[in-house]
Amino acid sequence: MWLRKTRALLLSAVMFPVAGMADTPIPTTKTFAISARIVSGCGVSGGGTSVNFGLLDFGTYPAVSAGQVNAVATGSALQIQCSSGTTLKIAVDGGLNPSSGNTQRNLRGPGETLIGYQLYADAAHTQTLNVGQPVSMPVSGVASLPIYGSLSLPGGSTPAGTYTDTAQVTISY
Repeated sequence: MWLRKTRALLLSAVMFPVAGMADTPIPTTKTFAISARIVSGCGVSGGGTSVNFGLLDFGTYPAVSAGQVNAVATGSALQIQCSSGTTLKIAVDGGLNPSSGNTQRNLRGPGETLIGYQLYADAAHTQTLNVGQPVSMPVSGVASLPIYGSLSLPGGSTPAGTYTDTAQVTISY
């Protein structure tokens, strides 16, 4: 008889779970946090897989020419897009042919002859891009950043030929 009672108790525990267990549903939904952080900044686009400022070509002149000539970099597909109120900084190194103090950029031509030139961030030539020194520019929305140049043709003292340089541009914000 005692064995019968034990079996009956065990059977009733299996068939009727502890009070409250059947009343508490298992949650099937939960929440999770989602966020995004938007910060001031800029993006550079254009030029395909590499950013390209184009070509700053001062043109072709007779070897005896003297005087100041100006040019703007052309052929660039570079576009800068900045959030409102962002200040962009642009700096240009001394190129491949800087002066000994790295303060003057130079085109190099035949016989290692150098002709100095200046770079500017504006058409009026008021924002000089000194070697390695960043120039600040406020930018909102989409803008292109042309680079302007000025070259003093030295007259008949330089040999005829092609004069070139390559400079590196650094953009920060």
